[in-house]
Amino acid sequence: MSDNPPKTPFLPLLHRYTYPDLQLEVILDHFREDSREGLHAEMTVTTAAEPNPGLLYDDKVNLSSSRSKADASKAIGARLDDTVDVQGIVTQVCSISKRKWREGAPTIILADTTPRGATRYLLFPLIEQGAISLIYGDGGSAKSTLALAAAVSVATGQNLLGSGKLTQANVLYADWEDDAAAHNERLQAICKAAGIPVPRNVFYRRQEASLASAISTLRQECAVHSIGLFVCDSIGLAGGDEPEAATTKLQLFGAARTLGTSFLGIDHVSKTDSRKPSGSVYTRNIARLLWAVDKAQKPDDNRLTIALRNEKSNASRLHHPLAYHLDYTQDSNDNLISLAISAADYQAIPDFMGAQKLGDQLTAVFWAAKRPLTTEEIRSALSAQGLDYSESASRGELNRQVRFASDGATGGRGIKARWSLANHEPPPQEDGDTPF
Repeated sequence: MSDNPPKTPFLPLLHRYTYPDLQLEVILDHFREDSREGLHAEMTVTTAAEPNPGLLYDDKVNLSSSRSKADASKAIGARLDDTVDVQGIVTQVCSISKRKWREGAPTIILADTTPRGATRYLLFPLIEQGAISLIYGDGGSAKSTLALAAAVSVATGQNLLGSGKLTQANVLYADWEDDAAAHNERLQAICKAAGIPVPRNVFYRRQEASLASAISTLRQECAVHSIGLFVCDSIGLAGGDEPEAATTKLQLFGAARTLGTSFLGIDHVSKTDSRKPSGSVYTRNIARLLWAVDKAQKPDDNRLTIALRNEKSNASRLHHPLAYHLDYTQDSNDNLISLAISAADYQAIPDFMGAQKLGDQLTAVFWAAKRPLTTEEIRSALSAQGLDYSESASRGELNRQVRFASDGATGGRGIKARWSLANHEPPPQEDGDTPF
């Protein structure tokens, strides 16, 4: 054993041990624990000492298994001087890491922490600061384009997706689905349409290994480039071989939390329910902000209209739906040269309104009106969107839903009942923002 204890700078999911007097370094990362086999990690051992400088060992070790630790010690010792207590070192680092892993973060006094305050959102209302936000939708719904527009907004400080406040920051776009050329084409087109210089603080990585497997490298990249927003495209492929499994999602999001950045994930819809994101229920449960993407487009039309419905918001009440027009301009070879993004009126798009449940349709009507409405006014507003209206169904919805209530003018011959939302206040807005 070394005369001096190891230096042990711990990072989440990565434990580094250095023995300066032995010129030896041991790294444990990619931790995984299950009830049957205990705690596993990948161990990497390197040395700068002669006669065999370089990599000594790189393999998985079961930190709970004496045999696994003995096998690792034997493999490492075969390339080191007999005077080095390799078994003692392996036993030591495995014991410390096992304890650190199970201890987790230290206990603190909650009252001493700093509230989020005005920095709750990195990009209001789409991306929460320092948390996991997700957008999901079917193929071809421009999810990647939307994420790239959000990335440009954060990188430049110019919000291309609305008037909400944002915090400017560097962006890392980690891509498991496409390639740099495709994203660069969209980046150039978005910036050209917006009349802004192409930002040089949107960094890009083409990824092959799962996010959990590559987390050490990705954390290092986030630190080197001072990343404030990490974009994951997409959640399914970033999970690895079993994207639908609960353990996959837990490992992915567990790793994502260690990046130290705001996280925007792109996901597909579930195979069994198009209204939900793919994979395990943990996708929905872990995300603090969850947005569903719908699209509307006519054949041979260069305009794609997308809508975002807020399915979950841990920080506030649900946000009202957002809608955008995406206008594509291409050259004679179908190369994208300009992509203009502009706000659209969600309620004015029948494809979106017609796909909603009646209760959601009525909510949108009241949001637009900002006042109590009679039954006739509700009928007129729905009909204007090309929606079928059933007075009995609407009255039943008004009566069944807690959020709907009469304003009191319901009795007496000739007096028209007026209906209003039970809670007429919109979700919290940031200073300078307008209701959707």
